Amino acid sequence: AGQRRRSMTAASSEWDRLGNIHYQRRHLYSFDDVSVHGSNSAAAVNGGAFAVLSTAGKSTNVADSALDSTQRAQQHFTVYSSSGHHLCDIAYHSSSDLITFGWTREELLVCVHGDGRVVVHDLQGKVTGDTYPLRGAKNGDEALARCKVWERGIVAVTTANKIFLVTDVHSSAPKVTQLESPETRESVCALDVKVTSSGGNKVDAEVFFAHGDTVTAAHKSTGSRSQTFGGGKPVALCLSPNGQFLTIFTSLGEMLVVTSDFSRVVSRFDAQSSSLPEQLAWCGSDAAVMYWPTYLIIVGPHGNFITYVYDAPAKLISELDGLRVITSSGHELVSRVPGAVVEMSDSDSSNPAVALQNAVKQHANNLSDVNDSALRVETEIDSAILGCVRAACHEFDTKRQSELLRAAHFGNSYLQRKNRHVDCWALHKTCVMLRILNAVRSPEVGIPLTYAQYCQDGLENLVKRLNIRKQHLLASRISERTKGCQDVIEHWALSNITASSSESDDALLNKIKPKLETLRGASYGKIALAAHRANRHRLVQNLIDMEQNSYAQVSLLISIGADENALFKAIESRDADLIYTTLLNLQRLMTFQDLASLLSRNPQAKALFVAFCKRTDVELLKSFFYSSGETAKGGQALLSQAFCSSARDAEAYVWDEGSATLCAQASMMYGKLKDEFHEKTLDEAQRLIRLGMETHLENALSGIPQKSLAAIVKHFIRNGELKEAQKIRVAFGVSDRHFYWWHASVLASNRDWRALETLASDKNCPLGALALIELGERYGAPKVELAKYLARLPNTRQRAAMFAEMGLEDQSTGEEPHTFATKAAGFFSAES
Repeated sequence: AGQRRRSMTAASSEWDRLGNIHYQRRHLYSFDDVSVHGSNSAAAVNGGAFAVLSTAGKSTNVADSALDSTQRAQQHFTVYSSSGHHLCDIAYHSSSDLITFGWTREELLVCVHGDGRVVVHDLQGKVTGDTYPLRGAKNGDEALARCKVWERGIVAVTTANKIFLVTDVHSSAPKVTQLESPETRESVCALDVKVTSSGGNKVDAEVFFAHGDTVTAAHKSTGSRSQTFGGGKPVALCLSPNGQFLTIFTSLGEMLVVTSDFSRVVSRFDAQSSSLPEQLAWCGSDAAVMYWPTYLIIVGPHGNFITYVYDAPAKLISELDGLRVITSSGHELVSRVPGAVVEMSDSDSSNPAVALQNAVKQHANNLSDVNDSALRVETEIDSAILGCVRAACHEFDTKRQSELLRAAHFGNSYLQRKNRHVDCWALHKTCVMLRILNAVRSPEVGIPLTYAQYCQDGLENLVKRLNIRKQHLLASRISERTKGCQDVIEHWALSNITASSSESDDALLNKIKPKLETLRGASYGKIALAAHRANRHRLVQNLIDMEQNSYAQVSLLISIGADENALFKAIESRDADLIYTTLLNLQRLMTFQDLASLLSRNPQAKALFVAFCKRTDVELLKSFFYSSGETAKGGQALLSQAFCSSARDAEAYVWDEGSATLCAQASMMYGKLKDEFHEKTLDEAQRLIRLGMETHLENALSGIPQKSLAAIVKHFIRNGELKEAQKIRVAFGVSDRHFYWWHASVLASNRDWRALETLASDKNCPLGALALIELGERYGAPKVELAKYLARLPNTRQRAAMFAEMGLEDQSTGEEPHTFATKAAGFFSAES
């Protein structure tokens, strides 16, 4: 679109007075090939872009329901900057009607369809969201009756007067909140939304709507409140940019301005029109605006008004400090004249800033009375400098900005005083800010930001907006001044990767690498991912090699599916935490067999993985050994799991069905390995565990801390339950020697020497005399009992030595053993 930039100076003679307040019209840009009117266009706030809906080159009314499917398929949006520069074209494809469209604060174009579908486009025409958050707002024949796009989302009303507030429309899962519905059958005829709070990603809003004679405000937390104001039925609503006031237009042609809490009516104005205004808006938050085709009326708080006439249909956009008006021929800004500018407009004023400006003019013309003007401002030099700086901030005309800044500089340097309290950097900061504002206001960029909008939105958001428009050079220069150009260069590199389809990877790397290397500590994650999506594999590898941060390097490799390289880089870093993190990420992303195969090729990573699993997840370790074919190690893992004890004490062992099952599994595994010892041992262990779990034995064994086979058998013997002990002996094939040894041990520990002697006299007892003597000595048997078993020993030196140890002379008389034993017993009895 052709455009030209006119002078932005508005002389005081061209101002319009509204009570005690002055308003001015600034012509911003001209264009001649854009067809704009209220119902076929929408514009973003803060000097944002605007979109025009058309069908096969003809302007289309969004409310026109007479379009057939063929005409609907030919509809498309044309998106322009505020200066009329063409940004993109967006084809409109949908089987249902377009209910409404509008812009969010982030300059995302939101299109709402009749079937509940919401499609979100960015300034390049790309779809950033395509969801159905309003599908649940319809039941049966119920459909969307009215919808409005606000700066953070959508508000919609169904034919059953159900109200839904939608936020995060650009995400894959928008948040939908159903608000309290009006208790009336009359349909909602007007909608608007007030942002009540916004912190981070959390947005809270209140919806205002008109139905019948009532205006209602609904909030998800506080419920709803309603008010009737008289003067006819409300047919249109519009909230002021600061959310403090609400404009209501009634069916009787009266416009009311009320506070948003419904506490009072600020003003009433009779529009003297039987027709509904095409648009309601606000000029800042000071004056309400009504628009009919070819003219608009700005109404002040005391009923004063200004009328502006337009030759062509217009689109109004309420701004923080003014009103933007877009027509087919151009773009203008209607705003209140700031107080600092008004003060500087009277050259005969006694204001210190005016006197300082006069002194500069006289000094430039070498007039003799320059000292008189200097003396007038000498005592108020601080306020004079600040007055010039503030006025320059609000000016659009670069010539006028220079005059005011020159005056401020003159006061700051030529008229220096010792006791000044003006920030010495204020003038420098203002010059930088005005250079930025003038650059973004140029037709090539087309963002006509005002000083108030710049202060509210911030420099960071401005740089983001320039990046989206691919104004990377300007964005980088601004960022260099503010020492934060990393995001700009990153966005520029991303744009080059997505746009340069015919350029080779090496050429593209040589193009972006010098800029990237100027950033200290920058991460190449986003750029490498973009290159990966564009199938530029060589470029991806080079960018990853440029990455200095090991964590970022490994994360990139995992995200693009280079798992083995990621593990290699992690091991190469010699950072155990990074290696473990990489292993856990790979475990989450890969199948277990693939992970086992990968670890088998990396012994160091495998050792760390095994050590980690031993401490945290034995089941995972067991599965890993199964997958890698290491059956023996899998058996060891099973043993650890079956007999695990945090206290490493047998008393803490768990004997239950799970332990028995694990022992059986381990036994089978060792059987496959032909390890008979472990196979048999584990088989007996699981049988023993199951035996201890039998109902009639569970209570009897509950007091046994160590449930080994020997402990169980000894327990039954000690309690006189020899039948149970014999049953276990048979079940486990315990040898006679083991069983008699356990029996003898129990009797000896109980000091039941007579029973022990009876057991030893049993003809089936395989225990020898030495074994019985050992038990007697262990449990402190009297010598008389030990002598009984000594007599059983053959007549050898060993027997003689043992007799000598007991203090008895061994005299071999050739008597029978039992006769000698009797004598020995008598001797010991006499001694004792």
